[in-house]
Amino acid sequence: MGPKRPGAPSRGGELAADLHECFAATVDFATRDKTRPPGRAPVTSERVAEVVRLTQTEPPHEATHWTVRAMAKACGLAVSMVQEIWKAHGLAPHRWRAFKLSTDPAFVAKLHDVVGLYVDPPAHAVVIQILPRT
Repeated sequence: MGPKRPGAPSRGGELAADLHECFAATVDFATRDKTRPPGRAPVTSERVAEVVRLTQTEPPHEATHWTVRAMAKACGLAVSMVQEIWKAHGLAPHRWRAFKLSTDPAFVAKLHDVVGLYVDPPAHAVVIQILPRT
């Protein structure tokens, strides 16, 4: 048999432990992990609050809603970070809808009648809704 290389397994029963030791000696995981920089810097809670506050305000330049790219540019954050903040807070500016009440003077009376039929329908009654075509 030829000369034994350093770190080679000594006995067959301890093969796994010896291989691990040999590999760990070749690639020093402990120092590599300690010197590796973190994935990305954490965002402060003040910046998160600023993104949430700005999202709930009117966007600039006659836009109908904030886009991810516009918010990222306004706050100086990455697009993916704005997406994460919006997801964590349940914000979706493109889905916000404005509820507008009817200007019909008889709206309250009609609403009361319709809701009254659904809440307390008359016995043996059928509700039929007819919508005018526009």
